[in-house]
Amino acid sequence: MVHQVYQDRDGYIWIPTFYFFITLLIQAEYVDSWLKLDNPADIQNLFQMTPYYYKTGREEHARLEQLESLSTQISFEILQYRAVAETGEK
Repeated sequence: MVHQVYQDRDGYIWIPTFYFFITLLIQAEYVDSWLKLDNPADIQNLFQMTPYYYKTGREEHARLEQLESLSTQISFEILQYRAVAETGEK
């Protein structure tokens, strides 16, 4: 199913979703910063949240497990939507 994005006169963005609701983008925040981890368990948890976890060889996994700290750049966007109407589609 292809969904179209609509922007009204006031700049609000409307998106029909797979959940059969039309949603309104109410907030967007871009995060671009540095993250320092000083706990090996936190380093492993972060690594496991990335696609690199599944593409990295055993030797590199072992090297990463030896790290006591890690500094890395992070960049992502947080989008907050509100459901405003049902689309009637099922």
